[in-house]
Amino acid sequence: MSAPIEHRRLSAIMFTDMVGYSAIAQRDETRALALLDEHRTILRSIFPRFHGTEIKTIGDAFLVEFQSALEAAQCAVEIQRTMSKRNHDVSPEDRIELRIGIHIGDVIHREGDVYGDGINIASRIQPLAEPAGICISTDVERQIRNGLEARFEKLGPTELKNIELPMDLFRIVLPWEKEALPEKRPATHSKPRRTGALIAAAATILALALAAEWFVRSHSRGTPPPGMGLNANSGKSVAVLPFLNMSADKENEYLSDGITEDLCTALTQVHGLHVPARTSSFVFKGKTEDIRKIGEQLNVATVLEGSVSRAGKKLRITAQLISVAASIFGRPTTIAR
Repeated sequence: MSAPIEHRRLSAIMFTDMVGYSAIAQRDETRALALLDEHRTILRSIFPRFHGTEIKTIGDAFLVEFQSALEAAQCAVEIQRTMSKRNHDVSPEDRIELRIGIHIGDVIHREGDVYGDGINIASRIQPLAEPAGICISTDVERQIRNGLEARFEKLGPTELKNIELPMDLFRIVLPWEKEALPEKRPATHSKPRRTGALIAAAATILALALAAEWFVRSHSRGTPPPGMGLNANSGKSVAVLPFLNMSADKENEYLSDGITEDLCTALTQVHGLHVPARTSSFVFKGKTEDIRKIGEQLNVATVLEGSVSRAGKKLRITAQLISVAASIFGRPTTIAR
């Protein structure tokens, strides 16, 4: 039997991802599927205009290949421009926001799929983009700095999961960002936007990420209990369960889900730390499960759970790291905003 034919070449790789899709699907599956279909239709109408080739979809994400870094960046900007216009007069729960990451590198084509460092690095860059933002590698920035009509903001050396050396990354400052003004809506119809609330929680997320890193490093030598079936890396692992919304206003569910999702993203950047995908964690939303059972299902040694309450401009987040082996460990770490 002959070996599969492989083709290697230098390509610009784009990853896109819908912000908060899992949380939307948990609340309203029908709405989530409608938004997903609309998002796919819009993006598939834009890719060919910049000679982009759709390799595959991964849930609510796209993997797209371009022959030029400039065309990849131009396509990303056009996608965000189109979504910005689309979201202008749309209620918060019907918005479609994307994170986009781009890298240029060596890729291998085999049996209709692509592999290689170019793919791996692009997939790690994408979660670092802001909602409705674009994050690119230094290699891409060098290729497009004189060809793209946009400003670039350097993010500095960043450790990417399973990538040996830190990388310098850039954020593309989109032309309309400086023109964006807060929307004025009648108070009786307004709903809190996730991005505004998360600004207030940024310091909390960072503190929790650092605390989680310290925890897993301090306890990585512990031995899991018999019968748990954890792998060799399970000692350095944490699952972020959906944070509970303790506010009377159920619309703040967007805030608690958003913090959960962004905390998952932040913790994936901790080198050597295994963090289950958000889709896996959101399975436990609204359920009361034994911590040991959660650990077994998600194959982790520690679990991070918490709650969010909001009263006016005050935001209170309570979080607790729990050792699966002990079923309960430590005390809640509470930070008020």
